[in-house]
Amino acid sequence: MPFRPHMTVLEQIAALDSGELSAVELVTGTLHAIDAAETTIGAYKIVRHEQALAEAAVAEIGRAHV
Repeated sequence: MPFRPHMTVLEQIAALDSGELSAVELVTGTLHAIDAAETTIGAYKIVRHEQALAEAAVAEIGRAHV
């Protein structure tokens, strides 16, 4: 299941648990969705792309050891 911008949290968890979606893929998709909507919505003062992706990579390592 590739990332879809309107996935529910339960769909995201299921995709992560099944390995169909990695944490980095989920965060990347979410960041793309934020970027696409941000010029219209203006909801975020700062979006820390690099930090979010780094934390997702660490989460992937943690999930691999469970």
